[in-house]
Amino acid sequence: MGKFLSRREFLKGLAATGASAAAVGMFHVPAFAEGSDKYTPGTYSDTEESGYSSITVTMTFSADAITDCVIESDGGATDMLTDERKEAMAKAIVEEQNADVDAVTSCTLVGSVGAIQLAVAKIIAEASGSEFEEPETAPVTGRVPGYCGPGDWLGEAPADPEQYEDAGTYDVIVLGGGHSGVGAAFGAVDEGATVAVIEKQAQMLIKQKVTGVYVSGTTGEGICCSLDERKAVFDAWVKAAKGKLFLIAHIGALALPEVQELGAYAVKCGMDATSIVPPNFFKPGSIDALVAYLKEALKTSKKLPFYYYHTGMSGVNFDMEKFLLAADGKIKNLAGIKFNYPDLYMYQRCIRACGGKYDITWGIDEWFAGAVALGAKSAIGSTYNYSAGIYYKIWDAVKKGDLKKVEAGMKKVCDIVDILVQYGGVAGGKAMMAVWGLDMGGVRLPNVSLTDKQKADCVARLKKIGYR
Repeated sequence: MGKFLSRREFLKGLAATGASAAAVGMFHVPAFAEGSDKYTPGTYSDTEESGYSSITVTMTFSADAITDCVIESDGGATDMLTDERKEAMAKAIVEEQNADVDAVTSCTLVGSVGAIQLAVAKIIAEASGSEFEEPETAPVTGRVPGYCGPGDWLGEAPADPEQYEDAGTYDVIVLGGGHSGVGAAFGAVDEGATVAVIEKQAQMLIKQKVTGVYVSGTTGEGICCSLDERKAVFDAWVKAAKGKLFLIAHIGALALPEVQELGAYAVKCGMDATSIVPPNFFKPGSIDALVAYLKEALKTSKKLPFYYYHTGMSGVNFDMEKFLLAADGKIKNLAGIKFNYPDLYMYQRCIRACGGKYDITWGIDEWFAGAVALGAKSAIGSTYNYSAGIYYKIWDAVKKGDLKKVEAGMKKVCDIVDILVQYGGVAGGKAMMAVWGLDMGGVRLPNVSLTDKQKADCVARLKKIGYR
């Protein structure tokens, strides 16, 4: 088997692109007898679908080496595979001389990188005259209709309904349990009810072409949940969306041992990356103290890419460009920043810091167009849960220079944010999920849940604005 390209090495290969953070499958290359030709010289190509674009890989071989690799994609509105990223990965493939690449790239590129690796593996097999070996995946049999997620949830579906096991009797069934929906279940449990959660949120997000989920963050009320509850949310998302959505686990907590415990569990259960909001009572007093804290906090999750969560809500308001310069090389798995801070000047400097190697993910929905215009390649936002289509249209309009469409799209965004400002971001956001048929319930104290009348107003206004 060929040498593996480490996460850190590949991150350096993508340094100029600002890419980071998605581990994809590994493919095996054939072994060759010593002294024999490895390949039939020539140029070969293969095209694969990523779910967001068609990707064609063309490779040239001598008798014993890969001499060139070119990656092309169709460049559709949802194609985040920039020329710089394609060139960086092609270069890495030639340098490593195989498809055994444990790739690190941005969270929006999971499917794209996987398609590239699949194409490379097929091409190498063809050039070497060997049989292509499909990567190992969990078999999917008896999938329950409508369930979105890899593998079996309930196992083989019996032909005779009488063979189904009794799933139990519950006081409440929550439809749409995810990082927010599970919170509704917790609320019912707090009142003494027994609850069954059926997860539909992942399917709804995929339908909107959302490519990742930030789990147990602000919208999901992660810091209002116990450790066991947060672990249960991690498990639920892995079961529902592993391999279909890029899963970032928020593991921040006030107590350092709890952060480490959640980090270890994120690795164990199969999350794709971690993120931390720093402690907000005893705060780090300097950038050096923040770096030292994060190094200690991440000891149990070094295997996963890490996104620092910069938000004014934490009260830890250091200059993030200076943080990146201080953390570079010290926090080995640092992939980027979830940048939820109203400072586009600082944001631009972060994009360019350290040669542009980090993924600075924009996080303020109502400033979205400005961030895209200034070079944002990825974004994480609460209103994407129910209105992702608006943002894709704005992104496309910015790239095309269509300022009228940008203005019209951002007016919709601001009108939606007005609802959140009136009713509370988390409570109002949960209410608006009803437009997709998901009842997310209320919020946990000290947040205040909405009345049925207020929830209905949220939904009616969102529908009037237009959320697709």
